[in-house]
Amino acid sequence: MLSLRSLFPIALLCGLFHCQPAKALGGPDPDFVNGALVIESFDDEYAPGSVPTTSPIAIERAPGSDRFWTIYAVYGAAPGSRSLGLMRHHLDGSLDESFGVSGNPGMRLVSWPTASSDFTPAEAGMGSDSKLLVAGYVRNLDNPGLFDVVACRLLAFGSFDSNFGDSGCRRLPVLSDNGTLFTIDMVPDLTGGAYMSGWNQSAGR
Repeated sequence: MLSLRSLFPIALLCGLFHCQPAKALGGPDPDFVNGALVIESFDDEYAPGSVPTTSPIAIERAPGSDRFWTIYAVYGAAPGSRSLGLMRHHLDGSLDESFGVSGNPGMRLVSWPTASSDFTPAEAGMGSDSKLLVAGYVRNLDNPGLFDVVACRLLAFGSFDSNFGDSGCRRLPVLSDNGTLFTIDMVPDLTGGAYMSGWNQSAGR
């Protein structure tokens, strides 16, 4: 998995996906949009004038696919909200405008499937079935002051897979430790599942 850990603006370099071998040392690729660099944002995606804070999580591409995903944690699109942000791109870096149900073509904001629970994505990977797996945090059902670790699976058009967990997500108490947040790592396996681990200042699992 290739990850970008930086703040907006979102920049994609051609070397991640579509550069020719001759460009492997860092030269710009004329086949990539603007000759090597794409800059996008979720501004106005929730509503006109909305300017959220965004943290990139991962870039994922299914084997053989002519498109790739960029995945983000998005804060404050709506007042006080946290969401999963998805963009789908062609291999030249341009947004796939067939993706997205509202707002800006090529991108989508996804909230927790049952209710607003401050869903905070933290890690992502591509499953063997070409479905996105996302791990993150939501507020605990019994004590909203605490958070649970969750794993979610998404379909190609960006909605939660209802055949996975509870409406697309599953809470993982063993990694939640009574609300103490763990840093999460996740690696999809070849059966459609994933290996997950977590650690904090006092424990690792």
